Amino acid sequence: MALIKRRAKAEDTPAGAPLSPADDTPQGAPLDAQAASLRLMGHELRTPLNAIIGFADIIAAQLYGPIPDPRYADHARMIRQSGMRLLDVVNRLVELSRLDAGAADLHLRPTRAHDVVEDAFRAVANLARERNVTLASELPESLPRVRGDARALVTVLHNLLSNAVEASPPEGVVRITVKDHGDGDGASVSFVVRDEGDGVSAELLPRIIHPFVQGENALVRQTTGAGLGLPIALGLTKAMGGTLTLTSHPGEGFVATATLPVDQA
Repeated sequence: MALIKRRAKAEDTPAGAPLSPADDTPQGAPLDAQAASLRLMGHELRTPLNAIIGFADIIAAQLYGPIPDPRYADHARMIRQSGMRLLDVVNRLVELSRLDAGAADLHLRPTRAHDVVEDAFRAVANLARERNVTLASELPESLPRVRGDARALVTVLHNLLSNAVEASPPEGVVRITVKDHGDGDGASVSFVVRDEGDGVSAELLPRIIHPFVQGENALVRQTTGAGLGLPIALGLTKAMGGTLTLTSHPGEGFVATATLPVDQA
């Protein structure tokens, strides 16, 4: 019932407004129990999945001797690829359960924007090559450090960039622009990810930040994931004291903006 209430609330969110689906989610024992169950399920699933992936690697590499028919090695690689995809979904579910329970393991400290953008680009580089999409960045040489968790911020940007790459046409460009906003206590830095895909309607924007919700457009139809990237990006951004804003119009691409406060130390 919590997820249903959260969706009903989010559908009233204006397009381009900071997203916050968890504000009205009941907290306490039921949610904690659900999160604990998901973490336990994740552990139980990851153990056999790691074995499947490991043995598929051994077969594909023919470590114990040559395989007469090369199709077996090809099939082993397919098993590994499918296992890795499923393992990614399991890991994302566990991460989402922690965020829902308010149990994200974050260490907020001064973080360089240049470093996290570089790490996020490295993480999504293979996907961009596979889809023939160019990654571009616009960062001022001098930027204040943000107050955040470096691993979590890389995850946020990786998820946003992955969505953008998958939504982009071949030979498209995915661009991340980092902007510095103001000085003093209210200063912030925003990470703007823009793609050249088909975009989505304003009515769909508040829905796609919920787990497993998929729309009727290229952004979600072209992807193979379970629709967990944006919810995780939103949860991590909120946990670091920031906001995530989505804007789009059909035929004009998709823009995701993660904004974090500047470190004041």
